[in-house]
Amino acid sequence: MTNENHTTSLSHQCNRITVWHRLRFLPVTIIFAALAIGTFVRSENRPADAPRFINAIKITKVQSLTIDPSAIINSDRDQDYYIIITLKNGKTIQLPTRDNALIGNGLVWGLQPSHPLDQITELSLWDEDPLRDDHLDRVSMDGKSLSADGQRYHFELIEDGANLPNAGDPRIIWSIISASGILALLAAVFFVRDQSLDEVPVDD
Repeated sequence: MTNENHTTSLSHQCNRITVWHRLRFLPVTIIFAALAIGTFVRSENRPADAPRFINAIKITKVQSLTIDPSAIINSDRDQDYYIIITLKNGKTIQLPTRDNALIGNGLVWGLQPSHPLDQITELSLWDEDPLRDDHLDRVSMDGKSLSADGQRYHFELIEDGANLPNAGDPRIIWSIISASGILALLAAVFFVRDQSLDEVPVDD
């Protein structure tokens, strides 16, 4: 290979590297822009009054400064907990009994199929006994809140997809748009800088 051909080959390789160097932010910028557009469209198309569904219920002890004598007596005793859900139409749903259970940092019951939040009007906690079940606590629900405190227990409704970020949240949308704008600005700055460097004359 002659020196001229070798120089031409090196020049082509350098040109390819330079082009990639200038456009290195472009793929990431496109991805972020696509995410921003997708989340924005999804949020615009989602109905404002879309129903919220509950697929689990969690029970924990209420943190209180007052002393409940009955709680002290039963604190070391395993109980057979179950929950009764009262719906707006008057029907009730009894969830399975958790035999010999301790509340600890919380007990969770799955709810299948999931139910609309606005249809749940009351939650009550019971202790199953051979002769007569003990009614431990109850709360009324307003169809909007996901939690409520009873006298001794805290009731929490767990929403479908509650552990996933809401793609329709404006904060997420603007975060993605901002990130896309910053990446696009960086790409433009580096591109202009590389262009100005290429135009600097080189002394022989």
